[in-house]
Amino acid sequence: MKNQKKLPPEFRQVIINKYGATIEKYFPICGFAPKSELPVPEQIIREAIAETLLEETDSDRYFNLTMGYLYLEWFIPDEDYTFVESFSKKYVNQEELTKTICPPKN
Repeated sequence: MKNQKKLPPEFRQVIINKYGATIEKYFPICGFAPKSELPVPEQIIREAIAETLLEETDSDRYFNLTMGYLYLEWFIPDEDYTFVESFSKKYVNQEELTKTICPPKN
């Protein structure tokens, strides 16, 4: 982001909201997701979140933005996602894995 124009705040918010919807679609079971599902290129999402974090004063929102930034690492190239998905369907009991990794909230 060095010597780069900042994204307008309203544009950042649109990017973050669309990215948040993508996270909700893929991560209720703590898995991977294909990069092609990102609403905009990964670097733009990173910039939007990083710039917003610099201005954020609400600790809960700061935490959520930080987690969203980290979740970008779970978006993998589509060909890798295809492999992971086929492996998991063949060798992993997804229901049991979900219970182990993401236990129900009480």
